[in-house]
Amino acid sequence: MNIQQTSISILCFSIFLLFAANQNNEVKDSYTLEEALKEQLITVEFTNNAQGSHYTNPITVLIQNLKSKPFKLNINKGVLLNPNDPEYQTIIISNDMELPLAANQKNLKKNLSGFCTESHDAAPGASLMKYSIGKPCDEKMKKLIQFISENKLSNTYEGQNAVWTLANKSSLSNIVGYDTVSTKKLQKLLSDLTGKPMPKPPSAKDYKNNYYCVYEPKIEVKGNRTFQSSKPYKARVGMFDSSNVCVRELYVNNNCKPGVNKINYSFDASAFEGRYYYVKTIIDDKVIFNSEYDFKNITINEK
Repeated sequence: MNIQQTSISILCFSIFLLFAANQNNEVKDSYTLEEALKEQLITVEFTNNAQGSHYTNPITVLIQNLKSKPFKLNINKGVLLNPNDPEYQTIIISNDMELPLAANQKNLKKNLSGFCTESHDAAPGASLMKYSIGKPCDEKMKKLIQFISENKLSNTYEGQNAVWTLANKSSLSNIVGYDTVSTKKLQKLLSDLTGKPMPKPPSAKDYKNNYYCVYEPKIEVKGNRTFQSSKPYKARVGMFDSSNVCVRELYVNNNCKPGVNKINYSFDASAFEGRYYYVKTIIDDKVIFNSEYDFKNITINEK
């Protein structure tokens, strides 16, 4: 091979290496969260959603695209997010979300559906809590989250109770809520996954497990909220303990009509052992009203 042929060969090989490098650096159309972070395409910051709860859009994500090309970012259900403070709850993402990112996009902010996986830890409130991506969830939890997503049970108390039941390895009777059809479906799934027997239906006077029970409260507390909307909306009222963890839902209506609506709720204060509880009105997965109850004196502090 003469010098001219050698030079041409070296030039062709150099062009090939340059082309290969460009191919490797080319931004694809779509990435998972893990891929985008590994390839340093984005920066993300996970924090608590101060207007959510541990089962209604608990997480806010802030994303920046570091590249000058657009692409789609996929945040997949089943991702575990660990809080910076271990005394607070680890959250599992319960729905897939596809986010189109513009070239060099800054500060894209979205709320994510998820559930607490640690019922005995505290849920953050208004104070800032940061999260980092944890290890993947196990196969049983993955199947439960898949079922919850497919059956549109994200941001529901029934779904939250199912996650707690699996995580705590507790009785399937702990899966409770106003939606009795969904509770039975979730109980059946976890029965199949864990081998635990299906629970017996709760009695007509079981205040804890039967949301339609007929009972005579020892200390009945009533309340109401008036809400106006120009479009249909979902409304929930939940009672939260001093750790900001929901202990019971008091009202659910996923088909509220436009206009002025009065939301009524009541509960038996004698059924709860703590002193301070917070009744939160949640409209379209966003906490709108928050009332503090002092059970020692049954006083109310509206917020």
